[in-house]
Amino acid sequence: YTRTDISQARIAELEAALHEIRTALDYEVEYNDQGMGCGIEDRGITDQYEAMSFGWDSAKDRYNSEVIQCADEIACAALKDKP
Repeated sequence: YTRTDISQARIAELEAALHEIRTALDYEVEYNDQGMGCGIEDRGITDQYEAMSFGWDSAKDRYNSEVIQCADEIACAALKDKP
């Protein structure tokens, strides 16, 4: 599409969706001080590097499930086959 092929209303819809996606991506997952370390203890992890790896993987999974998935759903809804 070029800008002239799309109606002004559709452009406004897409710009609103883009704004919503940007807002979703700015989301900061809340820190849970009670939950930190529980997975490490439950798994018997004592090595600091293994603990770090576990924490990193857990954080990525949570971010992807809460933030990226939300942004993807917004994008998919906005880009459905609309003229």
